[in-house]
Order: sequence, then C-alpha cells, then structure tokens
Amino acid sequence: MRLLQGNSKQSEPELYVRSFQASEKWQLSTQDGPQFAALNGDINFIHLHPILARLFGFRSNIAHGVYLVSKSIAAMQTGKQQQYPQAVCASLKRPAVLPGQFTCHWQQGIPGVAFSSEFAVCSEETGKTVLSGRYMCGKDAVAKI
Repeated sequence: MRLLQGNSKQSEPELYVRSFQASEKWQLSTQDGPQFAALNGDINFIHLHPILARLFGFRSNIAHGVYLVSKSIAAMQTGKQQQYPQAVCASLKRPAVLPGQFTCHWQQGIPGVAFSSEFAVCSEETGKTVLSGRYMCGKDAVAKI
C-alpha cells in the first residue's frame, strides 16, 4: 500500500493533505487513554497516566492504537450508511503522545471495492504519521484487505 506521494523532503502531513481528499482534526487529552482502557478492558500502564508511562520510557501516556483506528473509521463513515462486512488493517508507526492534536487524513476509493479508504493519523506537534491503514466495507471487503 502506498500512502505517500511527492517529494520525500517535505513533511509527511503536507504530503497527506495534498494527496488525500479529506481530513478531521482531533484534540486528545491525557484522559482519553484511561477512558478508552476502561471501555475496552485493555489496562496497560502506558495508556493510563503520564507518570506510569514515564516508567516505560514515554514522556506522557499514549493513545491506544485501537482508539485511533476507531476514531478514524468514525470520521470516514460520517454521513454514510453502514455496510457489512467491514475489514480494517492498520499499522502503528510511532506512539501518539497525549495530550496532543492529531489529524486523520483519508483517501476514498480503492478500485474494485464499494466503499474503501486508505487513511493516516498524523501528529500536529511532530509532523509525523503515528498510524496508517486501509478500511473497507461491503461484500468484497474481507477478501480484498
């Protein structure tokens, strides 16, 4: 899967903004980590509190990857009718340190699939991609992911 296009000397978000069709900005707080951990039952110290995350080498607590993927899917589905089955494949690139401002960029339309998107979540602070992936839904979704 190729997400980036253009001159590699430019910052990644600039490339995404130019090559992807849509985006949504998020302001995430240090409370988003423990709230999502309580919701999904994945109690990992790096998501719970800045002090606990520092014990594991992070400067603050970090967002859960599944949280970022679910926010991305919600952004891409805004105003669209749900289709099933759904499939997603995502790759974490680096930690999403909280608090922070992030932007989800996505490109609609992978050939041969009714509804599909490639997406990336970028940190506004560092200008780097923290997560990228592909989302599809419809009868061919599982076979093409």
